[in-house]
Amino acid sequence: MITEQEIYRRRDMRDVFTFTIDPADAKDFDDAVSIKKIKDGIWEVGIHIADVSHYVKEDSNLDREALKRGTSVYLVNRVVPMLPKVLSNGICSLNPDEDRLTLSCIMEIDDSGQVVNHTIEKSVINSCARLVYDDVSDILEHDDPVQSEKLNEILAEIKMMGDLAEILRNKRKHQGSLDFDLDEAVIEVDEYENPIRIEVEERRISVDELVTAAKDGSLEEVFGTGTAAVISPVGKIVDHGREICMPSGMAEMGPVTKKLYETLTGIQMGRIEAPEGWILEIDAK
Repeated sequence: MITEQEIYRRRDMRDVFTFTIDPADAKDFDDAVSIKKIKDGIWEVGIHIADVSHYVKEDSNLDREALKRGTSVYLVNRVVPMLPKVLSNGICSLNPDEDRLTLSCIMEIDDSGQVVNHTIEKSVINSCARLVYDDVSDILEHDDPVQSEKLNEILAEIKMMGDLAEILRNKRKHQGSLDFDLDEAVIEVDEYENPIRIEVEERRISVDELVTAAKDGSLEEVFGTGTAAVISPVGKIVDHGREICMPSGMAEMGPVTKKLYETLTGIQMGRIEAPEGWILEIDAK
């Protein structure tokens, strides 16, 4: 039960049209999306993540156990959850037509895919629909009439989401991102959990680019703005036994990461003396 006092402390977004998109066999729904065009050339996109921290207090037994597990583990025919099902499949699952506590990243994104403004707020939402990836892909790839009729009330939002995801995908590729475009194997097991069939599930159009944009906004919130594109060999600094790694290839970095890179490069080139306790290892593979 969510109290009125808790709702008052948050941004009430229950009147915003939000929805989840997950695989058909998903048991829990931990993020939801909202999207609308607020003016010419500007979208407002909301990524709403279940606020587990409201229920799992820091350094509690539950928090420590979740830290040990690190993540939920997805096996062929079952999930070993990081959190008890009463949370992951219950009050922290963004089920349709139920009030849920969330953390929301609200972004304004222009026609070039640039996030021009964003906020991160504690919120409360009420998801309007539970969508399935394949149904959304059928609409975006084939303009499927059956799915279009089935999802008619949300059709405009789905197509907006597809258009914006394509813009963000092209921007990411232009910045040097790799896209392996790999199909996935789906393993079917019998009642005794023996594998009986392996099928290939083709990769389809995805709208996960919107979630990636929210992650970028969250990183800016933590580390600040400002980017620098770099290409470098892999560098590894060992600071009193703790490894700090800089990946190869091109990456967008906030000022904290940029400063670390500049320090690493300076040590590598002999312009900067390594701080006491640091050992620099370079692997130029």
